[in-house]
Amino acid sequence: MGPLVAPLVYCCPAMANSNQHHLLVPIRPAQITWRDGQPYSEQFGDVFFSRHNGWREAEYVFLQGNRLPERWRSLAGGTFVLAETGFGGGLNFMSACRHWLASTGPQCTLHYYAVEKHPWSVTDIRCLQRLFHQMVPAGGGGMPSDELMAALVDAYPPLTPGFHRLSLFGGRVLLTLAFADIEHWLDDIHIRAEAWFLDGFAPGRNPAMWSGAVLAGLARNTAPGGTASTFTAAGDVRRGLQAAGFKVVKTPGYGPKRDMLSAVFHDNVPMGPYPGSQKPWYMGTPDTARGKTVAVVGAGLSGAFTAEALARRGWQVTVIERHARAAQEASGNEIGVIFSKLSAFTGRDYAFYAHSYLHAIRQLPDLLPRDEHWQPCGVLQLAFDDKERRRQQQVIDSGVWPPEVVCYQEAAEAGNRAGVSLPVGGLFFNGAGWLSPRRVCEYLLARHSSVQLLNNTEVLRLEPDSGAWRILTADGKMVTHSDVVVLATAADTVRFEPTAFLPLSRIRGQVTPVPATTRSSRLGPVLCYDGYITPAVAGWHGVGATFSHRDSEAAARVDDDHENLNLLQDRVPCLYEALQVPQPGMFKHPVGRAAFRCHTPDYLPVVGPVPEVEAFNRQYAPLSKGQLKRPYEAGSYLRGLYVNTAHGSRGVTTTPLCAEMIAAYICGEPQPVGETMRQALHPARFVIRALTRNK
Repeated sequence: MGPLVAPLVYCCPAMANSNQHHLLVPIRPAQITWRDGQPYSEQFGDVFFSRHNGWREAEYVFLQGNRLPERWRSLAGGTFVLAETGFGGGLNFMSACRHWLASTGPQCTLHYYAVEKHPWSVTDIRCLQRLFHQMVPAGGGGMPSDELMAALVDAYPPLTPGFHRLSLFGGRVLLTLAFADIEHWLDDIHIRAEAWFLDGFAPGRNPAMWSGAVLAGLARNTAPGGTASTFTAAGDVRRGLQAAGFKVVKTPGYGPKRDMLSAVFHDNVPMGPYPGSQKPWYMGTPDTARGKTVAVVGAGLSGAFTAEALARRGWQVTVIERHARAAQEASGNEIGVIFSKLSAFTGRDYAFYAHSYLHAIRQLPDLLPRDEHWQPCGVLQLAFDDKERRRQQQVIDSGVWPPEVVCYQEAAEAGNRAGVSLPVGGLFFNGAGWLSPRRVCEYLLARHSSVQLLNNTEVLRLEPDSGAWRILTADGKMVTHSDVVVLATAADTVRFEPTAFLPLSRIRGQVTPVPATTRSSRLGPVLCYDGYITPAVAGWHGVGATFSHRDSEAAARVDDDHENLNLLQDRVPCLYEALQVPQPGMFKHPVGRAAFRCHTPDYLPVVGPVPEVEAFNRQYAPLSKGQLKRPYEAGSYLRGLYVNTAHGSRGVTTTPLCAEMIAAYICGEPQPVGETMRQALHPARFVIRALTRNK
């Protein structure tokens, strides 16, 4: 089986350093006043929707303008991608959801992409709810307005920059809502929208929403034959859509408006160069039809979340594990911390870990029972020295992270929250907490009847076979035959020939369990410093964790237990004393658990399709000579082979999001992240870096 090469050709601009760090710009929420019960934008000096009936306007302009009800009634299954410019209070989204749920079956999924530069607050969205009884037509089927709005309010994300993937109505609607500038958003997505709601304020009041660059961005992200509709009939908008490749017609407008526009994207419009965020070597990823078979190698957190995400989408999943039980290596710890170090600066690493954290605390309540599996008890990140104190002050002063995400607490307030006396204050993360990796893996692998776990089976070879893969043991015995393979095998991923190019390393870490006492059991949240201690779970605290490069000893060590407890004693002496650790010498024998984290040189995971390395080196050889601006074909990839690994010490937080990314690749769905982030995690990044550095 040879590599899959997409036929499109791209002109690649010079590669910029996507990890340059600049101060993050905080979100400016919508400035709304309510006049006679109607929302009015102070920023743009206009109403958000028709005073006659905003709900009927949304249905007329956007639902009927794109012929969506009739298109949806003919769907037998699969996904539909709908996008909106200007999410506002979610009125158009709720109208679309109501029709989608009434017109399609549970086998259909609506992907709704939307952008909003000035998002509404939850308070204003609740005010909008009071209008629903007046606006939503009675009868006619569909979900009641209160349930529609309650679902959005419950899922609505904090007002932080970037992408937010929200699951509503049992997963039948996946909303990917970005709080961002529209031009940047259009440059950082790669979707094929089948319909667009163009709903910015009028061109005269908000011209940036209707610029030529924006309309060209719409075209780049529209499927052939895709439609668009808008309330405006302005000549500049009509001509801009035509220039971008849309066939535009005027139709009667809603209420007092004379005209509106409907448009269809030409099937035969040649695709121009992608913007700088969409590099050709990352664009040749093959899509795989749903409903086939997938083998996930590895039953740790990465493999378990991946298996669950695919089973939820209707795949038959075989998980192959070399040990007698799931989660016996780095994911075998009894407890881990759901947490992220937030920053005041941009950068692909900061953005990814913040995005993963916010995604995890949104998704886990829908996936896992709390009890012994996880608890959102909060995390206190102590300002344990001057450098950390300055960093935390930057986070708060930036204004990027709202109080419902993180807030600073002085020592006395932090101590009251923690239930123990603390020497310093720090950042409190609401929604963070702890998770039991071993229990979570076992639960996820048993959640769907379509997931089969094969234990005591070590896979060492993968062989392509007529568009699929044969998975083999060392002696050549075939374990299974699958259309798709996902390697979730940590550093052992390099043992497979197609992924041997990945620069993976192992870093040893040891966690020390300590029995709880009456005093230590008062600890409520997780405490993080340059180590951590968890609340008592089943009578034990977890204290960790060491971080040892170039250390291959697998057995636990007494010295590492001492290192963990000495650091606790230095940072939180009152809590250390409450534990009543035996003195002197503490432990005569190791009590901790050692494991190896898998890392990459840039400390980001590896998530995505596997490139055909020899073909890459031929295709992109001119990069080694600095030839960045010449046309290049899309990258060559091994069909049906993916990798999800190198989550390091943060896999508890990062694996839920990365599993959704893998599922999106395999099912041909829009990604839950932007292009910049997708590429930062892409396996092909190492091949391209080697070429550009002439190695």
